[in-house]
Amino acid sequence: DIELRPRSFQLEPEAPAGVMNAVEFLAHAAGENVDRVRAKGERLARQARAEGLVYETDHVTGNSFDMLRLVHLGRRHGVGWRYLQSMQAAVFGGGPEAFEPDTLLRLGVAIGIPAARIREVLNGDRYADEVRGERQEAIDRGVTGVPFAVFAGDEVVPGAASVERYAGAIDRSWSRVRPRGG
Repeated sequence: DIELRPRSFQLEPEAPAGVMNAVEFLAHAAGENVDRVRAKGERLARQARAEGLVYETDHVTGNSFDMLRLVHLGRRHGVGWRYLQSMQAAVFGGGPEAFEPDTLLRLGVAIGIPAARIREVLNGDRYADEVRGERQEAIDRGVTGVPFAVFAGDEVVPGAASVERYAGAIDRSWSRVRPRGG
């Protein structure tokens, strides 16, 4: 009764090719002091580690367009979440090669996607329209950042929302799709 699927929302479609330090990029984008952004990142890293997640404050960031196209490919192979999670682990783990085609290929092959399919996506424009379309759909719903969740097709909750807000969204959505007595 519940479908979970990763969606693509490219935060910075105009981000240049190549990688840059995430702290410096975020400070510049937000017009904030680098030290202040780094302190926020260090708090986030502590929270991530407490949850068993990898998060290096000074990880790299870059243009995520190819990664998001590959998430669509992963969905077609039934491993969209796993592919997204492996890419996020590579990025947030601090590896400077996280955005490299060889890394994306290795991660996809490790979860069962044929190398030839990954190369086709990376060497062409497959899933480009899907990435752009899902971004526009999210913007139309008022989304301004990631992560976010959409419940019952119309209720959007940002990732940093409280447990109570998520629970309320789940309850309201469930009651719309599963009326009483159903």
